[in-house]
Amino acid sequence: MSPIRTRIFLISLARQRERRERSLHQLEATGWDFEVVEGIDALRVKRRELVVPVHAWLNFFIGEVACYHSHLEVFRRITAADLDYGLILEDDLKLVPGTTMTLATVWDHLPPGADHIQLHNVRDEKFRGYRMIEPGERFNRVCPTNTGGWGYIVSRRLVDYVLEHHSIPRKPMDDVFIQLSRTRKDRFGFYDTVERLVDTHWGNPSSINRWIPAPRSARLTLRYWKEYQARKHHPPPAALSPTPNRA
Repeated sequence: MSPIRTRIFLISLARQRERRERSLHQLEATGWDFEVVEGIDALRVKRRELVVPVHAWLNFFIGEVACYHSHLEVFRRITAADLDYGLILEDDLKLVPGTTMTLATVWDHLPPGADHIQLHNVRDEKFRGYRMIEPGERFNRVCPTNTGGWGYIVSRRLVDYVLEHHSIPRKPMDDVFIQLSRTRKDRFGFYDTVERLVDTHWGNPSSINRWIPAPRSARLTLRYWKEYQARKHHPPPAALSPTPNRA
């Protein structure tokens, strides 16, 4: 079987200089190849770029919308590069030395059918709805999955699904994955790692900017509704091609 095609992506805001330098220092010390993706800065882009539908979550803030679009940009790069998986990190990451795996060797152990893997093991400390449904030696199958976008692996087929069905932000990206882990668990495999491979700097202030609500647009709501109706009358195939896995 041919090797799976993967890449590490680091989402980083230019104005968060200290966070960027700290994350680059960690990754460069490993010798791993990675790609820096300029995060969309909610405080430096025009408000029209952060518009959400009228029916989006009530407490949906511009920083969360900007973060959503930043992750969508990584998804587009995964598709453009024809990768099988992407490993996505945010610049508040803290690498944790694992005893059984590292970010370089995690690919050798991916469970069959894995589409989303949280690289932390925060579990219900952060999201009380989290449930582990199948414990494993290195990975646990979960439903629903957890929050925490500072370190996760995502498959090409899940990326394609999100780009097709969730390109318009209506809730934070973490919550999209939580939703899909519940409603599409027959189609996608959601996991987390037994060991914590990536942590975050918990004491640092967030750059999400949770004090400015996202602007809303009835026009964007109409666009979403038209896309929803098109999907409803022309649904995608029931089954997706399996994601390649290591032998």
